[in-house]
Amino acid sequence: MELSMSSPPAFDDPAPDEAHTDVCLVHGWGFGPQVWAPLLPRLPAHWRVHVLRLPGYGGEPEPLADADLDDQVDSLLAQAPPGRSAWIGWSLGGMAAMQLAWRQPHRVERLMLLATNARFAAAPDWPAGVPAADVAAIAALLERTDVPTALHYFARLIARGGADSEAVQRQLEARGYQGPAPSKKTLRVGLDLLARSDLRAACAALLPPAIAVAGDRDPLVPLSAIDRMRVLNPRLRILIAQGAGHALFLTHPQVVAEAAAADLQP
Repeated sequence: MELSMSSPPAFDDPAPDEAHTDVCLVHGWGFGPQVWAPLLPRLPAHWRVHVLRLPGYGGEPEPLADADLDDQVDSLLAQAPPGRSAWIGWSLGGMAAMQLAWRQPHRVERLMLLATNARFAAAPDWPAGVPAADVAAIAALLERTDVPTALHYFARLIARGGADSEAVQRQLEARGYQGPAPSKKTLRVGLDLLARSDLRAACAALLPPAIAVAGDRDPLVPLSAIDRMRVLNPRLRILIAQGAGHALFLTHPQVVAEAAAADLQP
Protein backbone atom coordinates (compact mmCIF):
# COMPACT_ATOMS: atom_id res chain seq x y z
CA MET A 1 0.00 0.00 0.00
CA GLU A 2 1.31 3.41 -0.99
CA LEU A 3 0.48 6.18 1.45
CA SER A 4 0.29 9.94 1.10
CA MET A 5 -0.39 12.25 4.04
CA SER A 6 0.34 15.48 2.20
CA SER A 7 -0.47 16.93 -1.17
CA PRO A 8 -0.54 13.84 -3.40
CA PRO A 9 2.82 13.02 -4.97
CA ALA A 10 3.17 11.93 -8.55
CA PHE A 11 2.96 8.16 -8.62
CA ASP A 12 4.39 6.11 -11.42
CA ASP A 13 1.76 4.30 -13.42
CA PRO A 14 1.58 0.66 -12.33
CA ALA A 15 2.43 -2.16 -14.65
CA PRO A 16 -0.60 -3.77 -16.32
CA ASP A 17 -0.62 -6.63 -13.80
CA GLU A 18 -0.46 -4.24 -10.85
CA ALA A 19 -3.91 -2.69 -10.90
CA HIS A 20 -4.36 -0.15 -8.16
CA THR A 21 -7.16 1.73 -6.46
CA ASP A 22 -6.76 5.31 -5.29
CA VAL A 23 -8.51 5.72 -1.95
CA CYS A 24 -8.96 9.03 -0.14
CA LEU A 25 -9.56 9.09 3.63
CA VAL A 26 -11.21 12.09 5.29
CA HIS A 27 -11.19 12.46 9.08
CA GLY A 28 -13.87 14.11 11.22
CA TRP A 29 -14.26 17.09 13.53
CA GLY A 30 -11.67 17.68 16.24
CA PHE A 31 -9.27 14.85 15.47
CA GLY A 32 -7.06 15.01 12.40
CA PRO A 33 -5.68 12.53 9.87
CA GLN A 34 -3.59 10.67 12.45
CA VAL A 35 -6.76 8.91 13.72
CA TRP A 36 -6.57 6.55 10.71
CA ALA A 37 -3.35 4.89 11.93
CA PRO A 38 -5.00 1.69 13.30
CA LEU A 39 -6.90 1.14 10.04
CA LEU A 40 -4.14 1.76 7.51
CA PRO A 41 -2.18 -1.52 7.94
CA ARG A 42 -5.36 -3.51 7.34
CA LEU A 43 -6.23 -1.98 3.98
CA PRO A 44 -5.36 -3.89 0.78
CA ALA A 45 -1.69 -3.66 -0.14
CA HIS A 46 -2.35 -2.61 -3.74
CA TRP A 47 -4.32 0.47 -2.73
CA ARG A 48 -2.77 3.91 -3.04
CA VAL A 49 -4.10 5.60 0.08
CA HIS A 50 -4.28 9.38 0.34
CA VAL A 51 -4.88 10.64 3.88
CA LEU A 52 -6.44 14.05 3.34
CA ARG A 53 -6.86 16.92 5.76
CA LEU A 54 -9.88 19.12 6.32
CA PRO A 55 -9.15 22.88 6.40
CA GLY A 56 -7.27 23.86 9.56
CA TYR A 57 -5.84 20.40 10.23
CA GLY A 58 -2.33 19.09 9.64
CA GLY A 59 -0.98 22.36 8.33
CA GLU A 60 -3.86 23.13 5.97
CA PRO A 61 -4.99 26.79 5.95
CA GLU A 62 -7.78 27.60 8.36
CA PRO A 63 -11.30 27.72 6.96
CA LEU A 64 -13.11 31.00 6.44
CA ALA A 65 -15.55 31.90 9.19
CA ASP A 66 -18.49 31.49 6.81
CA ALA A 67 -17.17 28.34 5.11
CA ASP A 68 -19.62 25.75 3.84
CA LEU A 69 -19.24 22.13 2.80
CA ASP A 70 -18.38 23.12 -0.76
CA ASP A 71 -15.35 24.97 0.62
CA GLN A 72 -14.34 21.79 2.44
CA VAL A 73 -14.76 19.82 -0.78
CA ASP A 74 -12.58 22.26 -2.73
CA SER A 75 -9.81 21.88 -0.14
CA LEU A 76 -9.99 18.08 -0.29
CA LEU A 77 -9.94 17.98 -4.08
CA ALA A 78 -6.80 20.10 -4.09
CA GLN A 79 -5.08 17.30 -2.14
CA ALA A 80 -6.66 14.32 -3.93
CA PRO A 81 -5.16 12.56 -6.95
CA PRO A 82 -6.60 13.54 -10.34
CA GLY A 83 -9.47 11.57 -11.74
CA ARG A 84 -11.73 9.20 -9.86
CA SER A 85 -11.00 7.77 -6.42
CA ALA A 86 -12.79 5.75 -3.81
CA TRP A 87 -13.56 7.86 -0.72
CA ILE A 88 -13.88 6.94 2.96
CA GLY A 89 -15.18 9.67 5.25
CA TRP A 90 -15.80 9.66 8.98
CA SER A 91 -18.52 11.83 10.56
CA LEU A 92 -17.93 15.41 9.30
CA GLY A 93 -15.48 13.94 6.79
CA GLY A 94 -18.24 11.61 5.61
CA MET A 95 -20.55 14.58 5.13
CA ALA A 96 -17.90 16.35 3.06
CA ALA A 97 -17.40 13.18 0.99
CA MET A 98 -21.15 12.89 0.47
CA GLN A 99 -21.29 16.50 -0.69
CA LEU A 100 -18.43 15.78 -3.09
CA ALA A 101 -20.15 12.69 -4.49
CA TRP A 102 -23.30 14.72 -5.04
CA ARG A 103 -21.70 17.81 -6.57
CA GLN A 104 -18.90 16.13 -8.53
CA PRO A 105 -19.76 12.45 -9.01
CA HIS A 106 -17.13 12.17 -11.75
CA ARG A 107 -14.46 12.36 -9.00
CA VAL A 108 -15.93 9.54 -6.90
CA GLU A 109 -15.60 5.91 -7.90
CA ARG A 110 -17.21 4.54 -4.75
CA LEU A 111 -18.06 5.91 -1.33
CA MET A 112 -17.89 4.64 2.25
CA LEU A 113 -19.59 6.67 4.97
CA LEU A 114 -18.40 5.86 8.49
CA ALA A 115 -20.64 6.99 11.36
CA THR A 116 -22.10 9.64 9.08
CA ASN A 117 -25.54 11.20 9.28
CA ALA A 118 -27.26 13.00 6.43
CA ARG A 119 -28.12 15.66 9.02
CA PHE A 120 -25.96 15.67 12.15
CA ALA A 121 -28.20 18.01 14.15
CA ALA A 122 -31.77 16.96 14.87
CA ALA A 123 -34.67 18.88 13.34
CA PRO A 124 -38.47 18.57 13.65
CA ASP A 125 -38.54 16.56 10.42
CA TRP A 126 -35.29 14.72 11.22
CA PRO A 127 -35.31 13.63 14.88
CA ALA A 128 -32.52 11.09 14.24
CA GLY A 129 -29.71 13.49 15.07
CA VAL A 130 -27.92 15.15 17.96
CA PRO A 131 -30.32 17.49 19.81
CA ALA A 132 -29.70 21.15 19.07
CA ALA A 133 -29.20 21.80 22.78
CA ASP A 134 -26.32 19.30 22.87
CA VAL A 135 -24.64 20.90 19.86
CA ALA A 136 -25.04 24.31 21.52
CA ALA A 137 -23.51 22.93 24.72
CA ILE A 138 -20.40 21.78 22.84
CA ALA A 139 -20.15 25.19 21.19
CA ALA A 140 -20.48 26.96 24.55
CA LEU A 141 -17.80 24.74 26.08
CA LEU A 142 -15.48 25.54 23.19
CA GLU A 143 -15.92 29.26 23.76
CA ARG A 144 -15.28 29.23 27.49
CA THR A 145 -12.34 26.84 27.60
CA ASP A 146 -9.22 25.92 25.64
CA VAL A 147 -8.86 23.48 22.75
CA PRO A 148 -7.39 20.53 24.73
CA THR A 149 -10.24 20.70 27.26
CA ALA A 150 -12.86 20.86 24.54
CA LEU A 151 -11.32 17.91 22.68
CA HIS A 152 -11.09 15.95 25.94
CA TYR A 153 -14.83 16.40 26.37
CA PHE A 154 -15.55 15.48 22.77
CA ALA A 155 -13.32 12.39 22.93
CA ARG A 156 -15.28 11.22 25.95
CA LEU A 157 -18.54 11.84 24.10
CA ILE A 158 -17.35 9.95 21.00
CA ALA A 159 -16.16 6.99 23.08
CA ARG A 160 -19.39 6.69 25.05
CA GLY A 161 -21.49 3.65 24.31
CA GLY A 162 -18.94 1.56 22.44
CA ALA A 163 -16.77 -1.24 23.72
CA ASP A 164 -13.93 -0.20 26.08
CA SER A 165 -14.84 3.49 26.01
CA GLU A 166 -11.90 4.53 28.20
CA ALA A 167 -9.40 2.98 25.80
CA VAL A 168 -11.07 4.66 22.82
CA GLN A 169 -10.95 8.01 24.58
CA ARG A 170 -7.26 7.56 25.33
CA GLN A 171 -6.54 6.68 21.70
CA LEU A 172 -8.39 9.70 20.40
CA GLU A 173 -6.68 12.06 22.80
CA ALA A 174 -3.25 10.57 22.20
CA ARG A 175 -3.65 10.92 18.44
CA GLY A 176 -5.08 14.41 18.88
CA TYR A 177 -1.69 15.51 20.18
CA GLN A 178 0.24 14.08 17.24
CA GLY A 179 0.88 17.06 15.03
CA PRO A 180 -0.55 20.56 15.37
CA ALA A 181 -3.91 20.79 17.10
CA PRO A 182 -6.73 22.54 15.25
CA SER A 183 -7.34 26.11 16.32
CA LYS A 184 -10.45 27.25 18.11
CA LYS A 185 -11.55 28.95 14.89
CA THR A 186 -11.22 25.69 12.95
CA LEU A 187 -13.24 23.84 15.57
CA ARG A 188 -15.86 26.57 15.65
CA VAL A 189 -16.34 26.48 11.88
CA GLY A 190 -16.50 22.69 11.82
CA LEU A 191 -19.04 22.57 14.60
CA ASP A 192 -21.14 25.14 12.77
CA LEU A 193 -21.03 22.94 9.66
CA LEU A 194 -22.19 19.96 11.70
CA ALA A 195 -25.00 22.04 13.17
CA ARG A 196 -26.40 23.45 9.93
CA SER A 197 -25.48 21.08 7.08
CA ASP A 198 -28.39 19.15 5.63
CA LEU A 199 -27.42 16.45 3.14
CA ARG A 200 -30.71 14.68 2.74
CA ALA A 201 -30.99 15.76 -0.90
CA ALA A 202 -27.39 14.65 -1.49
CA CYS A 203 -28.06 11.28 0.12
CA ALA A 204 -31.16 10.71 -1.99
CA ALA A 205 -29.38 11.60 -5.22
CA LEU A 206 -26.06 9.77 -4.71
CA LEU A 207 -24.88 8.24 -7.99
CA PRO A 208 -21.65 6.41 -7.09
CA PRO A 209 -22.08 3.07 -5.30
CA ALA A 210 -22.11 3.85 -1.57
CA ILE A 211 -22.07 1.98 1.73
CA ALA A 212 -22.84 3.38 5.17
CA VAL A 213 -21.09 1.64 8.08
CA ALA A 214 -22.51 2.43 11.51
CA GLY A 215 -22.06 1.27 15.07
CA ASP A 216 -25.11 0.01 16.91
CA ARG A 217 -23.93 1.89 20.03
CA ASP A 218 -23.06 5.20 18.40
CA PRO A 219 -24.15 8.05 20.73
CA LEU A 220 -24.00 10.62 17.91
CA VAL A 221 -25.42 8.81 14.88
CA PRO A 222 -28.33 6.59 15.96
CA LEU A 223 -29.40 3.61 13.89
CA SER A 224 -32.67 5.41 13.23
CA ALA A 225 -30.64 7.89 11.16
CA ILE A 226 -29.23 5.04 9.07
CA ASP A 227 -32.74 3.68 8.55
CA ARG A 228 -33.89 7.09 7.36
CA MET A 229 -30.93 7.37 4.99
CA ARG A 230 -31.84 3.99 3.52
CA VAL A 231 -35.37 5.29 2.90
CA LEU A 232 -33.93 8.37 1.19
CA ASN A 233 -31.71 6.20 -1.01
CA PRO A 234 -32.65 2.52 -1.30
CA ARG A 235 -29.41 1.94 -3.26
CA LEU A 236 -27.34 2.77 -0.19
CA ARG A 237 -25.78 -0.37 1.27
CA ILE A 238 -25.81 -0.64 5.06
CA LEU A 239 -23.45 -2.45 7.42
CA ILE A 240 -24.03 -2.35 11.17
CA ALA A 241 -20.96 -3.02 13.33
CA GLN A 242 -22.16 -4.74 16.49
CA GLY A 243 -20.79 -3.27 19.70
CA ALA A 244 -19.27 -0.27 17.93
CA GLY A 245 -19.66 3.38 18.81
CA HIS A 246 -18.78 6.50 16.83
CA ALA A 247 -15.07 5.71 16.42
CA LEU A 248 -15.72 2.30 14.89
CA PHE A 249 -12.49 2.31 12.86
CA LEU A 250 -10.63 2.28 16.20
CA THR A 251 -12.67 -0.40 17.93
CA HIS A 252 -13.57 -2.48 14.86
CA PRO A 253 -10.80 -1.79 12.31
CA GLN A 254 -10.99 -5.25 10.77
CA VAL A 255 -14.74 -4.93 10.16
CA VAL A 256 -14.20 -1.57 8.48
CA ALA A 257 -11.21 -2.81 6.47
CA GLU A 258 -13.03 -5.90 5.22
CA ALA A 259 -16.06 -3.84 4.22
CA ALA A 260 -13.81 -1.37 2.41
CA ALA A 261 -11.96 -4.14 0.57
CA ALA A 262 -15.26 -5.68 -0.51
CA ASP A 263 -17.13 -2.49 -1.47
CA LEU A 264 -14.54 -0.02 -2.74
CA GLN A 265 -13.01 -2.10 -5.51
CA PRO A 266 -13.85 -0.68 -8.97
